[in-house]
Amino acid sequence: MEELLTMKRFLSIGAQLVGVLLSLCFRPVIAAEATKFDFENLSALIKKADIRSVEQLLPRLPKEFQKNYVLMKDSVSNQGATPENPRVIVFSNDAKLILAFTGDSEKAKDYSNLEIIQFREKTNSFEFRKVEFDKDKVANISEKNPERCLKCHQKDPRPNWENYRFWPGAYGEKDDSLSPTEEKQLTSFFVDALKHPRYQHLTNLKESFQMELDYTNVKRTKGHHNIEFGRRVAQLNFRRIARLIRDLPNYEKIKYAVIGMLRCARWYSGDSVLKFFPERDDIKKIFEKYKSTSDQSPYGYNQGEFLLSLINEIGGASTSGWSMNFRFFQSGGFYKDKSSYRRDNDSLRTPNAHTRELSAILAEQDPELEKFLDIDERAYGGIKVKVADASEKSCKNLEELSVKAIENLKSSQRKDSSSEESNLGFATHQKQAI
Repeated sequence: MEELLTMKRFLSIGAQLVGVLLSLCFRPVIAAEATKFDFENLSALIKKADIRSVEQLLPRLPKEFQKNYVLMKDSVSNQGATPENPRVIVFSNDAKLILAFTGDSEKAKDYSNLEIIQFREKTNSFEFRKVEFDKDKVANISEKNPERCLKCHQKDPRPNWENYRFWPGAYGEKDDSLSPTEEKQLTSFFVDALKHPRYQHLTNLKESFQMELDYTNVKRTKGHHNIEFGRRVAQLNFRRIARLIRDLPNYEKIKYAVIGMLRCARWYSGDSVLKFFPERDDIKKIFEKYKSTSDQSPYGYNQGEFLLSLINEIGGASTSGWSMNFRFFQSGGFYKDKSSYRRDNDSLRTPNAHTRELSAILAEQDPELEKFLDIDERAYGGIKVKVADASEKSCKNLEELSVKAIENLKSSQRKDSSSEESNLGFATHQKQAI
């Protein structure tokens, strides 16, 4: 009997030891999965390893930064770019950390520098920094949002990236399809890229730019580089836009109209969308100005354009810089084929369902709006995105609340428009940059 009890005790102790060992084995794995590589991790890596160049840094980054990238064959950024030595934008799987560098050691003025964009979830804002590398001294990491960055990226900074589906200066700039010229340029680039001290760290570089029919039956590059980057960074900018909307002095009065503009178009096509507002000539004029002439909007107006203009006129603030658009129309400029980009495109447009995405994010930040929406989660291109819809009944409720709230809200009669900043907040620059 004593031997049996001793054996049971031994087995019990053994089972406890196995449990402890298993817990010790699996804890590090769970912690590693939960860890996100952000600016703080990057800064610590640079300092601890005494990294003094971009080429020393790249192989030390998490693998996601080597597989997620965009190639810019032309850029107005400080780093510059050419078809033979493109600027590279690498990013984390969620694009909350973005890094950029160039490859021309002889001509690029900022060749030794790394540019950084970090999205902060707590504040729903972007932070910009620059790292200056020097082989003879410790790397110099700037403070957040230096004036040099804000000149192009706005006071409340955001990436410069055109809306879907034209990205001037990027390889695959038209919907991730390569023109014959781009194919020739890439063929030349690939000759030396795999031996280049920086480009060699980009995984599947040649393969990812091969053209194929994708699931939408459109011939695009295998990597969908620009679409996937735009998809992710737009989600983050929508969080920023939702924060800016909620910061408006008249937010509580216009928020029902905002959601109505975004989600009730199918129930309020054409002029009927004006039911969200009292009978006012100023609002009618805004709507007439942004009625859609394009076949991309079945509702008779561009929801995003109308929304931004509405906020500009009666929301109490300029929407300049809310979208990430970096306009390039200039006489004799780099992009002479202006027909390749339609001006009536919605400036918030993404490859997904942009008005549904922004609605869901706004409701997440203002729970009162959730009761009007049906929120679901969809998978787009490897990321999960929340989208929102509104029933006809919910839209009728929004209509009544909106009219009552806006009735006594007067137009702000903004006079801060100029050729540089229109009422829609489009900057008139040339070429794509970030």
